[in-house]
Amino acid sequence: MGPVRSYGKRSARRRKQHTARVEQVATVGELQPDEIKLVEVSGKAVILINHAGAIYALAGECTHADAPLEEWFVDDGCLTCPWHGGVFDIKTGEPTAPPPMLPIPRYKVRMRDDPILVDVGETLSESIASHLTLINPST
Repeated sequence: MGPVRSYGKRSARRRKQHTARVEQVATVGELQPDEIKLVEVSGKAVILINHAGAIYALAGECTHADAPLEEWFVDDGCLTCPWHGGVFDIKTGEPTAPPPMLPIPRYKVRMRDDPILVDVGETLSESIASHLTLINPST
């Protein structure tokens, strides 16, 4: 008989570590207050924003019309799209003014001294699916 394998909490932590995609993408010194910096993390476009002393990471495209977020501007804790005027909260990714209806996915940021690490393995925003209402046509 072969060895017995354990699939407890420790094993689950190891599996989760393999799915995390954490990369060093910049340093704090590279981001001025309210500056947007486009980076790539595991093949995904991500923007970094230094706002009020905190670093935020959001997916690199608008959920309304795919406008690249590095062309946007930051004002009073919000991102504003130059294409259609949509506004998103930097801290939550939630839209605060139309036309967008879905949040921009945001990612976990870790800072170790000066390096900025971003984890795109899991979003911090609610899933987009939670914002959609399914309608049953038979009712």
